[in-house]
Amino acid sequence: MDMATTVVTMMGDMAMNVTMGTDMSDMDMDSDDMNMDMNMVFNFDLDFDLLFNGWNIVEPWQMVLSFIGIFIVAGAYEGLKVLREVLLRNSATVQQSRSILMRDSNGGSSTTQMLETFTEGRVHFCQGMHFLQTLLHVIQISTSYLLMLVVMTYNVYLCMAVVLGAGTGYLVFGWRKAIIVDMNEHCH
Repeated sequence: MDMATTVVTMMGDMAMNVTMGTDMSDMDMDSDDMNMDMNMVFNFDLDFDLLFNGWNIVEPWQMVLSFIGIFIVAGAYEGLKVLREVLLRNSATVQQSRSILMRDSNGGSSTTQMLETFTEGRVHFCQGMHFLQTLLHVIQISTSYLLMLVVMTYNVYLCMAVVLGAGTGYLVFGWRKAIIVDMNEHCH
């Protein structure tokens, strides 16, 4: 198959005709290799590749294994977020408690336990904890993008695996989260 394409480019007052010859006879383009179907609506399909060419889901047992794997990854993602927060909090702060004697309006007194948190020292660029936090951050971002791509398959089963896995992960690990909202959190 020999094709010629003429492109006309207008640049100010000057017009240029460019002819490009394209001979595609030597290219092996089977119709099976050009399968680029992508669902843009939620579906229950069982015949597709997930994330990689080798991860084919054709049989129901493959969907079940994929569901379990994605469920575990989504739960581990929530655990990773909490782990990063706990490591950062433990490495950069010191907590101490002290008792305070408080008087109420009736002249009575009560002892209240107070927890103080303050920063001690500085985190330096070349510290091991900073490198660990960087590695965990890269893993967290990579995992979040892979989970996003799983949801973008629009497969209902896999979307449920991400949502249920993240919910279960938050249930298991979320109680350790600080009350402070992290403004650097991705994808939420």
